[in-house]
Amino acid sequence: MRSLASRRENDTLLAGRLYDTGQGYPAFIPTDSVPAASEGIPAEVYVLREPERSLSVLDRYEGPEYLRRVLTLRDQRRCWVYVWCRSVSGMTELPHGWCES
Repeated sequence: MRSLASRRENDTLLAGRLYDTGQGYPAFIPTDSVPAASEGIPAEVYVLREPERSLSVLDRYEGPEYLRRVLTLRDQRRCWVYVWCRSVSGMTELPHGWCES
């Protein structure tokens, strides 16, 4: 992200569920419900230097298992989020977020 982002903004908590794909990266599925202020999936928020170029790079990086969607955050910021578009059947849910070991 360093080469694509001009800065990191305040992180957020996303309404949804996160799963371990077993492939070294998580699967995020958003929900429409609004969780309590301290609940949700931890997420980093970045401002892109050149959004058109950067988004095409990120789309290739994320691959066909993800769709890019605009979500409105709790503080009303709107941002792109990569959402898992395949089945999560058999995957372990990660209620506290993704932590690479």
